[in-house]
Amino acid sequence: MPRPPSLPRGYLVDDVPENFAAELEELGCVSLHTTRDADPGQGCVRSRTPATGCSATRVDDPARAREIFGWGVDALCTDRIDLIGADFS
Repeated sequence: MPRPPSLPRGYLVDDVPENFAAELEELGCVSLHTTRDADPGQGCVRSRTPATGCSATRVDDPARAREIFGWGVDALCTDRIDLIGADFS
């Protein structure tokens, strides 16, 4: 499969596939992105390299955000910046 120009790409999935690391490599992706309902924790642990990031999208509940950050996720996207702001911990 031909690759697009040298732009950093992320792999966006609803559920972390068992073979995601091979898919990241094949697609030339630098990060794994899942939804708030997926469990990216195991994926993040298995994918952790200096060049691979992991994030979760649509995380609007502070308790869920804390849980997800506890798995080692690098970042999350939220629609509730009033609850989950830059100084969130």
